Amino acid sequence: MLTHLETENLKPNVLCLTEHHMDQQELLYPSLENYKLGTSFCRRNLQKGGVNIYIRDHHSYININLIEFCSEQDLEICAVELKTE
Repeated sequence: MLTHLETENLKPNVLCLTEHHMDQQELLYPSLENYKLGTSFCRRNLQKGGVNIYIRDHHSYININLIEFCSEQDLEICAVELKTE
């Protein structure tokens, strides 16, 4: 997927991806080095679409559950709250 994301000056702490086209099963497999999957939304009835948020490994976060507001093709959202220490 994103193999050469980091450069000397660009090391994002949070990555938000839209239209990832994966299902829940595919998201179980790590795909970005130095990142963990914070949260995601995957379509169940329609193909493609979806959103997910990857968090850099050393950050702590809380998943914000927004599934009740999601509607395939209309509103596909997810969110996390980063913990500051």
